[in-house]
Amino acid sequence: MKKHFQLRSLALILALLMLSTMFAACGKPVDDSTDTKAPTPGTSSAGLTTAPVETEAPETEYPAPQVENTNYKDKELRILANEPRTEFPYSEIYYSENTGDIINDAIFKRNTQITEKYGITITTTDVSTGQGPKTFTNAIQADTNDFHFASIRICDIMSAASQGYLADVSTLPYLSLDAPWYYQNMRKSLSIGGEEYLLIGYFNMRVFDTLTFMGFNKNLAEKYQITGLNELALDGKWTMDKMHEYAQQVSIDINQDGKIWSEDQIGLKSHSGYILSFFVGMGGSFVEKNSDDIPTYSGLSAKNEQLLSDIAKIIYDSSSAIHGLAADIKFETDPFAEDRMLFTPQLVYGMRGLSEAGVNYGVLPFPKADESQENYISHTHSKLGTAVGIPNNNTEMEMTSALVADLMYLSHKIIYPAHIEKAMQMRYSPEEDSTEMLKLLFGSLCIEMSTALNLKIDTQLRNMGAKKADNFASVFAGIKTADEKTIETYVSAFTKKG
Repeated sequence: MKKHFQLRSLALILALLMLSTMFAACGKPVDDSTDTKAPTPGTSSAGLTTAPVETEAPETEYPAPQVENTNYKDKELRILANEPRTEFPYSEIYYSENTGDIINDAIFKRNTQITEKYGITITTTDVSTGQGPKTFTNAIQADTNDFHFASIRICDIMSAASQGYLADVSTLPYLSLDAPWYYQNMRKSLSIGGEEYLLIGYFNMRVFDTLTFMGFNKNLAEKYQITGLNELALDGKWTMDKMHEYAQQVSIDINQDGKIWSEDQIGLKSHSGYILSFFVGMGGSFVEKNSDDIPTYSGLSAKNEQLLSDIAKIIYDSSSAIHGLAADIKFETDPFAEDRMLFTPQLVYGMRGLSEAGVNYGVLPFPKADESQENYISHTHSKLGTAVGIPNNNTEMEMTSALVADLMYLSHKIIYPAHIEKAMQMRYSPEEDSTEMLKLLFGSLCIEMSTALNLKIDTQLRNMGAKKADNFASVFAGIKTADEKTIETYVSAFTKKG
């Protein structure tokens, strides 16, 4: 489905500069000086939150993109994108008018500034998630210049890069890759041999929407005098042991059948899809990089094996936790909504469902391995989050680079604070003290490279988690050769280009 966005009126002056936040690589110190405190939203008589008067980020000393030639009058910017879906109801790119919805109107405002400044038309082609890579690579192979760039799944952009279809963005003008409107930690995670073929920033809203966090039930926590969880996190003391301690404290086998299940009071409910988030949050990684930025397979190193064992002891603890595949733990009633469950991991887009279920919940990052771990690490999903890739046969590369640079910049300036504002509305997080936690999630955002390269590890962890298995050695032995070969293929493809 194609959509067009074009406005012709007086150019708007880009007066505000950007945030000063510079995010660091996974597990490294984070300088999170961004002020994300959202203005208090207004409410209508129907209780629905209206758009704020002004939602923009504060100024920063980092210069806005300096585009020398802004005369692209009557040109068309053609973008391939993943279509909206139930869990991601927003387009990352296109809205035709203001509607009163904060994110819709922020995207419309950003696009208006782009179209008026450059005199262009924005055309998007939305495809289903599975069709994104095929549509993109087919267009590149046909050399039709159908798309100036694509914003599709991270793993699909990495795959296109490995096949030699994409431009090295570090060689393009205007992009300013060190700028705070790119996720610097993800950038450092996904480069290979110094080569960079994808861009990830605030333009890519699904990266934040698929960020994992730990939800906690405030009513149950208060009942057991478990207070100050947000402060605990901000003090760097939110750890796996603390989570387990509190989970054990509230767990009660109400029906006395010898196990914790839906009728009981539950400390922690998880499922196999979150094992990787626990692992990454504790500082683990299945792919390491050497001093030359070359990834190597760490697999089941001694450290990784210990981390997985520590995770298993907590999430499989039948006296305080429920664990399995999502399909295996659907109950007739929702213990979290009924104040009978303390902790449950979620993706950010799930905030809406929690509030719609009436849960009085709070937001925490995934816990650290222990207090000696320097920073929290919040994992995002490579098969749902998006990245920008620019075809290397793009015939209007200079224009594309300029427009992508400004789209990223304006997304940081306009979309980011709107996203925080939206998340703080009643339909998302019901408590304003979650603002600091959302900032913490943003500042600790990371990706495990094994998922971006489509290694077998994530699938194997999910399969093991479904069976509550802890036979890590045998599982990793079975996938080691294939995963090492995949990494070698990526390294060879990237370093040959260098």
